[in-house]
Amino acid sequence: MTEFGLIKPATALEPLDDYELASADLNFEYWTPAKDDKKRVLYSGTEIRRVPDHADKTKLVDLEVVVLLDPKTNRVYVNGSAILRTTCEQLEKGTPIQIVYLGKKPARSGNQCDNWSVQALAKKGSK
Repeated sequence: MTEFGLIKPATALEPLDDYELASADLNFEYWTPAKDDKKRVLYSGTEIRRVPDHADKTKLVDLEVVVLLDPKTNRVYVNGSAILRTTCEQLEKGTPIQIVYLGKKPARSGNQCDNWSVQALAKKGSK
């Protein structure tokens, strides 16, 4: 199995009987958390994805998102929160993290913005 979905292409017309699944599901789910939702995931970087428009779900827009891999479910999640994205950009790709959505908080502009807890994870017994 390869790491983080990096797949070596097969030779043209090569039989695939000796192959196994080598990545997370290539489809992604836009994670829209409720307050106190928690995920333990691997940070897999940021990229531009086409996602439903916040104001009009019938339209797709290009959005820079954080990409998160859940090794437990083999699912890929994305989220476009600028606060989450800039927090995660400080991490190396492949870093195990726990993310908790803490709800909305007032921004300086008077609007509401997302509030997150992002913590790196370490194997039990390691320091």
